Amino acid sequence: MSYVLRGVGGDVLCVCDILNNLFKLAVEGFTVILIGLWIFIMDPIMAGGILLLALLCVTVIVGGLKKKISDYGNRDRIASMEQSKYAYQIVNGIEEIKVMQCSDDFISIYESACDEKRKTEFGNSFLGACPERIIETICIGGLIAIVCMRVQAGIDPAVFVPQLGMIAVAAFRILPSMSRVTGYM
Repeated sequence: MSYVLRGVGGDVLCVCDILNNLFKLAVEGFTVILIGLWIFIMDPIMAGGILLLALLCVTVIVGGLKKKISDYGNRDRIASMEQSKYAYQIVNGIEEIKVMQCSDDFISIYESACDEKRKTEFGNSFLGACPERIIETICIGGLIAIVCMRVQAGIDPAVFVPQLGMIAVAAFRILPSMSRVTGYM
């Protein structure tokens, strides 16, 4: 928190985003916990399986993707500064650039900064969309596997199918919340 408070003087918008994401993290985390408790009350075995799947998702996303997303974010911020710096130099030094006949050099430097910005935006957008797909794939595949194991174990379908319907409705709410939670971390 002291790091955030020291950064207030440097970049107020980033601090606002950090605090906003912390509040969103708390709300979505609370939603996930409440839905998880409800599923646990309905079916403890299914809740245990969902908890393991959620932990797997968080481990994969936080352990594997967050560092890369952070690196792309830092590179994007640097590329934005470089792009702005070169644009500012070109606009304010246009007379000197024309007199010295080095406009091609400035244009190529500016274009390389724009290329880097485009690459980092693409990487950041692509990796930013991956957690949602990873969570959906792991959780839905895992839920199907849990259902198959429960059916093979001989559970009464008359009892299990209505519970499964309620769990499916809860899953439609919990999956987006889990995706947003990992995004706010």
